[in-house]
Amino acid sequence: SSDLEKTVAMQEKSFGAESLEKADALSLLADLYFGKNDYAKAKTLYQQVLALKEKVLGPEHLELVPTIGMLGGAALQTGDFATAEALILRGLAIREKAYGAEDIHLISSLRGLAAFLDRTMNDLAAPARKLAHTGSRSALAFERKPNPRGALKARCRVRRRSPDTPLDS
Repeated sequence: SSDLEKTVAMQEKSFGAESLEKADALSLLADLYFGKNDYAKAKTLYQQVLALKEKVLGPEHLELVPTIGMLGGAALQTGDFATAEALILRGLAIREKAYGAEDIHLISSLRGLAAFLDRTMNDLAAPARKLAHTGSRSALAFERKPNPRGALKARCRVRRRSPDTPLDS
C-alpha cells in the first residue's frame, strides 16, 4: 500500500489535487483495501475518488458508475445499507439515463441491486431463523414497498401471535 500511496502523491504533484489521474491512483488504493477486507478504509477512499470524479466530470457522468458501485459494495460490507442502496440505485439511474431502460449495460447495476437485496434480506431474516430455532410463537413479516424514488425498501416487523392466529394477519 505504501507504493500506491506514493503513486497517489506523485499523481497529485504531477496533475493537481483535483485530477482524474489522482482519482485513478486513489481508486487502486481503495481496491487494495477492499481486497484485504478493510471495507471501512476502502469506503473512505472510494468517497474521495467519487468526490474528485464528480468535481471533474459532473454528478451524472457515466464514468462515475464503477466508483459508485465499489463505494456501494464497501458500504454494504460495513452494514451501511441505506448508503449502499442509494448508491446502487444512483448507478442504475445514471446507466439507465445514458443507455435507456432496456439496454444490456444495466445488467451490472441490476446485479448490484440483487446483491444488496440478497444481503439485506438475509440480515433481516436472521432474527426469524433465531426465533424458529427457539420455538417462539413469533412471526416475521416482510414487505417490499417502493419509496418515493421508486427504490425497493425491505421492512421487517416481528409480532407476537397466538397459535390460532393466521400468519397473514
